[in-house]
Amino acid sequence: MKILLVDDNKIFTMKMKMLLKNCVQSEIISARDGYEALKEYNDCIEAGDKFDMIFLDINIPYMNGLEVLDEMRKIEEEKNISRETIYILTAAPTEDLVMGAFVGKADAFIIKNDTLNSRIAKEVKACSADERVQ
Repeated sequence: MKILLVDDNKIFTMKMKMLLKNCVQSEIISARDGYEALKEYNDCIEAGDKFDMIFLDINIPYMNGLEVLDEMRKIEEEKNISRETIYILTAAPTEDLVMGAFVGKADAFIIKNDTLNSRIAKEVKACSADERVQ
C-alpha cells in the first residue's frame, strides 16, 4: 500500500507513520507543504503509479490542504485517471472547513483528536482489505 502523508507538524507526522506502519505494510511518503504534496503526487502519476490513500492536513504552508485537494482533483480529471482516496485532517474544524473539504471532493474529514488513531486504523485496514479483494 502506498500512502502520501501531508502535514507540517513533525511530531504528528512521526506518530502517523508509526500508526500506519502498525496497521498495514506500506510505503509512506511524507510532504510538509502544499508544493511538496503536489510534487510527490505528480511524480507518482508520472511513474505510472498511484497512492492508495492520501492524508492531507488543511493547515500547511504555501497552499492550504483544500487548495491542494482541488489541484489533485483537477489533475485526475485532466489526465483521466482514477480518483485517489483523500482524507482531510485538521485539529480545528469549523463548518466552513468541513464544507470546503466535501465541496472539494474529499473522501472523509478526520479531526485530529484522541480518537484519531482508531479512526485512521479502521480506514487503513478497510482500504487494505478492499485492495486484496480486487
